[in-house]
Amino acid sequence: MNHRSKMIGIVATVMLLACLTAVPVLAQPPKPCAFMGDVILDGQPTPGSTVTVELEGTQLPTNPPEVIVDSDSKYHVAVPQDPDTGEPGEGAELHFFVDGLYAGSSTWEARGYKTLDLAVETDVAPPDDDPDTPPVDNGPDPADTLALVWPWIALGAVVAGTIVFVWRRRARS
Repeated sequence: MNHRSKMIGIVATVMLLACLTAVPVLAQPPKPCAFMGDVILDGQPTPGSTVTVELEGTQLPTNPPEVIVDSDSKYHVAVPQDPDTGEPGEGAELHFFVDGLYAGSSTWEARGYKTLDLAVETDVAPPDDDPDTPPVDNGPDPADTLALVWPWIALGAVVAGTIVFVWRRRARS
C-alpha cells in the first residue's frame, strides 16, 4: 500500500469521526414553554404567593426555580423539558398551584408562550389524573429524526466519495 492510499484512509477516518461527534450538538431539548398571568385568591390579588407546576402529581422544575407572585399579582414561569425523560411532552397537561391550592391547568408546548390567569378558590380540590388513560404519543419529532439520520447520510457520502476517488486513481494507473 503506497503513501497516498494510507493518507486517503486517514482522511476518510477523520471525516467519519467528525460526522459522528456532531450528533450530540444537534440533539438538544426543545425550548421551554412559558406561562404568565394574573393570580387571584378568593377574588383578591395575592402578591408574595408561590406558584408551582405539576405533571401527574410530580412537581416540575421551573425557571425561576421559585416562582413568587409580584406586587401587581402577576407571575412569569418557564417550564423546560427534561432532556433525560422528555417530560413534559408536547400536549402534556400541567396543573398550576398557588400556595399549594389548585389554580388551573394548561398544556405544554415547545417554544410556547401562554397567558394563563390563575384563580384560586379555597374550597376547590385538584383534578384527579385518570391512571387508566394511556399517555398520548404524537410520534417522534421530525427535528429529532433528522438529527439521528443525517450522520448516516454524511457517512454514506464520505464512503461513496472515497470509493469513487480510489476507483478513478486505479483506473488511471
